[in-house]
Amino acid sequence: MMAKGFRVLAGAAMAVVVWSPGSWAQQLADCNPATANCVQVSVGSPQGTFRPGDVVTVPIQFTQGSDDGQTGGVDAIAAVAFSLDISGLELASCTLNGATCETAGEDSELRKRGLTDSIRPGPAFSNYDVRVENTCCDPGSSKPCLCPGAGQQRASHVNIVAFGPRVENIQPGIQIPTLPSDKVLDVDLKVSSGTSGNVRLHVFNEVSDTEATKPAFTAFLSVGDTEAVDQTACRGTEFDTPDCAERGANTSKVHVTDGQLTVTGPPACVGDCDGDGEVSLGEVQRAFNIFLGTATLDTCSAADGNGDGEVSLGEVQVAFN
Repeated sequence: MMAKGFRVLAGAAMAVVVWSPGSWAQQLADCNPATANCVQVSVGSPQGTFRPGDVVTVPIQFTQGSDDGQTGGVDAIAAVAFSLDISGLELASCTLNGATCETAGEDSELRKRGLTDSIRPGPAFSNYDVRVENTCCDPGSSKPCLCPGAGQQRASHVNIVAFGPRVENIQPGIQIPTLPSDKVLDVDLKVSSGTSGNVRLHVFNEVSDTEATKPAFTAFLSVGDTEAVDQTACRGTEFDTPDCAERGANTSKVHVTDGQLTVTGPPACVGDCDGDGEVSLGEVQRAFNIFLGTATLDTCSAADGNGDGEVSLGEVQVAFN
């Protein structure tokens, strides 16, 4: 199967997901859960109001469709891939089980899975393979990532895939399991300097987005079932099945619920880089280095007290006091 976000190579023993951005030309009609049998992907909305430097936890939920009476189908989804827009936010932590992207090793499993301390699979997904494809930047590549090093660009989206079972749990003859209807993961995100207003946590999909509006290096949401069939949508006459005859041509089989959070005002504690409610001498030094121009604002966005994208000597003084 070839889908918009991934390719599922399925057999009696395993499933492998390969990130493969692409597109179809036709935009899709939404799948309405009130009237149709839909797979659902939902992004949580943190409650309250937040300030630059605050850390919020965003849960992402997956729900299978109901029994459709056929082999495979929307009630037997085995893999899901999507890009989550986090513009105005960034990962709260880039630590990979005590390592960094630089020290983990280019071919290490830590880098391949991309699960920093800020990205935690839900309990029901503990035996499934949950990965973030763009945590670390590839050496020599201009492609942005969530945890950039010197001279690299920070990504404003998270590329997520989930399938099962995890490679180390595969046994000969095992059948590819369906994904649980449960929380896929929690993501801890820090509000970036200069962010204000309502921040949309959007899953890019072919109902609300087009190839022209979708950012580079992202992929449309895509799902595949246990039979390695793309179950993302009914596309024209491509799928001549009773399921698609009921839905109509160019109709999505997946309903997406975006999240949102509200950002207002300056950081609660100017200079509190790690959001622990205190400003250490090291954090004051970071703020001073940003003022001098020897460090970038993304090393401590909370040092920018008024959200103007710069750190003044007065803001360094506020952090010190």
